[in-house]
Parts: sequence; C-alpha cells; structure tokens
Amino acid sequence: MPDVAPASDSGATRVALVVGATGLVGRELVRQLLDDENYDVVRTFVRRSVGPRHPKLDERVVDFSDVAGFAPLLEGEVLFSALGTTIAAVGTKPAQFAVDHDLNLTLAEAAAGRGVPAYVLVSAAGAWAKSPFFYPRMKGLLERAVERLPFESIRILRPGLLDGRQSPGGSRSEARAGEEWALRLLGWLPAWPSPGSLRPVSVTVVARAMRVVAADWSPGAQVVAPHQIFLLGEE
Repeated sequence: MPDVAPASDSGATRVALVVGATGLVGRELVRQLLDDENYDVVRTFVRRSVGPRHPKLDERVVDFSDVAGFAPLLEGEVLFSALGTTIAAVGTKPAQFAVDHDLNLTLAEAAAGRGVPAYVLVSAAGAWAKSPFFYPRMKGLLERAVERLPFESIRILRPGLLDGRQSPGGSRSEARAGEEWALRLLGWLPAWPSPGSLRPVSVTVVARAMRVVAADWSPGAQVVAPHQIFLLGEE
C-alpha cells in the first residue's frame, strides 16, 4: 500500500478524524494513530473527556445531537468511524439504529460536505441492506448510504466477532458472557475466506487494517472482507 496521501497544501497539517473513539476498536485505533507518523493531529469527537493525554491528540467534547454545531471541526485527510452501540446499552432497536445508522450517516455527510477526501468505516460481517435480520440490515443500509457520499475514497471494513482481550484496556465495559463463550469457541478457526467471517478478530488487527486502507487513496468505494482484514492487519 502507498503512504498516506499528502495534504492538499504543501506543509499543511495532516489530520485524522475519529468518531467512536471510546469504543473497543476506536480506543485501539486512536492509540495506533498517535504513533502513526502519517498524521500530525488525531482529532477525536467524544461525549465526555476520556484522554489519553498526548501532544498529537485533539480531543473535542461535542453534542452529537447537534452535528451541525461542530461540523467545521470535521476537516482533515480521513474520517475514521468506529462508532456503534448495542441494544443492551441503549435498550431498543430504534435507539441502536439512531446511533449505528443515523448518527454515523450524519457525521459522514458533514465530513464529506467539509471536503474530507477519505472515509474508513467499521461495519460488520454479513452486512446486507436486504437482510431479514435487524443488525446486518442496519449495517447494510448504512454502507449503501455512505457509498453515495462524495468522498474520493471510501473503505468499508466488515470484521467478524471482535476480540479486545489482547489490546491495552481492551475489555468491554459491559459484561457479555455470550461473547466470551463465542470467542473461546471460535478462536481456533483459521482466517481463510469462509470461516474467516466467523473467527474472532483482534481489535488491534482491525485498527491496523483501518490505517492500511486509509493510506490507499485509489478512488471509489471498496468493501474489505473479514479474511482480508486479517491479512491487512498483520504486523
């Protein structure tokens, strides 16, 4: 993959924008971006300050119900979205849809409107806009909507079950006994194309794959399948 595309002005500050920075993937992504020489500033958008403290970190506490109010801050080389929630956290499917689909789309629209050229989205394995099941349908509808936005480059990653056990501070805040069981059961699977969508993937690998695809500014939208995430996210 080529190095990250240069900023439009010679010597301009290279800014990575991150939404979903407090989640399992987002925390790991921010940690990696702060050590990434391709970016001068890592600007995160959060509901409340969480840190970490770092000279490159530009943490912005914002009101996500008023994206238009902070839209001028959505300027940079690439918008990374690891934004998402669960029904367990918000209570209902409509509430989850409002975050995973509506808020994600609103943020992407605002960034595209500010001229951000590249967009990297964490979706999910099996995403399909016509799925009979709520979660993959929601993710598929979001994918279909953002693919229509005027970004120069769009990369959509579809990881399987996320494994944050090996990343610094990587355990989820809410208890998920079922996920822990699945991680143990499916962790032995290889990362080949078919079972690769079932094998749990480390958030470290997903974050690294996000950075790799962000460096490829070939035009258009591309979907990154589960087995490809394993390949791209290797050291």
